[in-house]
Formats: sequence, C-alpha cells, structure tokens
Amino acid sequence: MKFSQLLVLGFAILLQPGNAFGQSSNFHFSFDTATAAPNQVVCLNLKVHDFYKIVSFQVILGWDENVVDFDHVENLQLTGWTALDFWHQNNHCLWMGWSDPAGIGVTKPDGDTIASICFKVIPMPGNSTDISLASGCGLPGSGGNEAYNAYSQNVWDSSLFGNGHIIIIPSNAAVNMPEGRNLDFQLHPNPSTTATTLFLESPEDGNGAIRVSNLTGQLVWTQHITYQSGQNQFQIPEDVLANGLFLVTLETGQGLSTRFLCIH
Repeated sequence: MKFSQLLVLGFAILLQPGNAFGQSSNFHFSFDTATAAPNQVVCLNLKVHDFYKIVSFQVILGWDENVVDFDHVENLQLTGWTALDFWHQNNHCLWMGWSDPAGIGVTKPDGDTIASICFKVIPMPGNSTDISLASGCGLPGSGGNEAYNAYSQNVWDSSLFGNGHIIIIPSNAAVNMPEGRNLDFQLHPNPSTTATTLFLESPEDGNGAIRVSNLTGQLVWTQHITYQSGQNQFQIPEDVLANGLFLVTLETGQGLSTRFLCIH
C-alpha cells in the first residue's frame, strides 16, 4: 500500500467516533438521592460518567422551587472551576459551565464526584423534588446542554442523565432514629414493584426482627427473623410499601440499626 493511501486511511480512522482517538456519545452526569428537614441545607454529589478528554461542558439544572432553593456549591474538582461558573436564575434553574484552561481535555474515572451542589429546603414535610435537566430557563444566550471532547465531538447524552432526588422529612426524624452499631445491612428496592429486599451480612447465627415505620412513627410492618452467619436475604412485601419515605429498623444480637427507604 502506498504511503499516500496510508495517510488517507489513517485520517478516515481518526474521524470515526468511538475509535482509539475518539469516544462514543455517552458522556453524562448523575446525582445522589438525599433526605433533609425543613430549613436544612443538603448537598448532592455530582458524578461523571464517560468523562474522557473533555474540554468543555455546560449544563442547565432545574427543580421544584416550592421545595428547595439553590444555596451554594462546594468541593469543585476540576482545574479552574469556581463558584463564578454557576449562574442561579428564576429560583428554579442553575446554569453551570466549565472549560479546560489547558485546552487539551481532562479524563476522570466513572463515578468520580466533581462537585457538590447544595440546596436549602423551604417547604413543609412530605414534599420532594427531582434535580433534573432543564432547557433555557430564561438564561440569555445559555444554549443547550452539551459537552465537547478534545476531538471537537459533542459527546453529551441527555438520555443517560441520572436525576437527583431530595425528600423532605420531619425535623425530628433523624434525631429519633435508634442507636446503631454499624450493622452490615443494605436495602435494594425492586425496580418494577414496591417490594424491597434486605441483605444482611452477619458474623453469627441468631434471631431478630425487621420493623418498618412511616415518618410519623407509625409501625406499618414487622417480621421476626432467623439469620445465619454469612449472607442473608429477607423480603419486605410489596403491599407494605406505598410511595414515600420509610424507616427500616433491623434488630439483631449486635444491636439496632436504621436505614431510610425511599419508594417513588
């Protein structure tokens, strides 16, 4: 093959998305879910995915202004990124943008936190809001959500964006939780129903109980359990949990531990 043909072939490969020099269009962000009491400031971590040789991005976020208001940003993890790169507008929109001062592109591991965005809760208990993508929001010249890599590709994918979620709880819900001893248990809601699986890792055999209560303190379900050393699974049935926020308390020979469970 002639040298000129190799040059043409190499240039064609360079232009192909998703090759060794480029990237497929899967860049996106995701947020945490959090609970907060009225008048409390709560921060959600902004995490990156497919953040490969990114040169610049801009994103517009929105939320229910009757539930929370923007308060501040912290923990900024990109060179040159400051609070001046965030623009709060209309009580329910936040524009944020960044560009690499070196102009060569930055790569971050999947799931890395690049900022914490903080909101102040303003309503009565029982409300909630998503932190999601917005468009325009009356920001002049703001354009749309986008991200460019070092190869001038717009790699933004809105369909993959992971909404944040803030759930408002009574002011005393957190302080009235039973004392825990770091019991190793996790809650995994079923994505297609309201049923939830409780996973318990125990160092010993024993007996205990699972209790589920709502945020008024009313007990809605309880079950006595027998567990073994190692991994254990227990089901909180579908008919127990409607949409909302619950406190799940696990009692074993090691003590008590409580987790919040959000069904939505």
